[in-house]
Amino acid sequence: MNQINSEVTVKMHGPDGKPKLVSTSMEESYHIKRHYGIVGRSTRVLSAKISGDDSGDDFVLKISYPEVFRIAEHDMVIRAKESADNRGYILEHLPECIASLDLPQYSTSTIRDALKVKGKANSGRILRITA
Repeated sequence: MNQINSEVTVKMHGPDGKPKLVSTSMEESYHIKRHYGIVGRSTRVLSAKISGDDSGDDFVLKISYPEVFRIAEHDMVIRAKESADNRGYILEHLPECIASLDLPQYSTSTIRDALKVKGKANSGRILRITA
């Protein structure tokens, strides 16, 4: 019986523009949270490793299908940190976004366009990966 390699490594870019390699696995033990359903963003949160990181920190990789018009979470975190004006009591509650990647080729608009399904403007969803 053939075994499928469930390890996944994604090359993403951080807020500083530098590439990051983020690794995870689709094995059950890596799943922290998942949502089953026909509607929604099909969010999965997996434990992850960042290549070259030896800090001992725990990392997660979030895979979701948010609506195209939604502001990306990593952009919201950057804006929130800028608005915090170095107030530690705010900054300590914000997550650190290491990297983010949008994969428009897996957008729900692709299949809608192929099937000529009409919908509201900007109602499609995009595959987004955030670490």
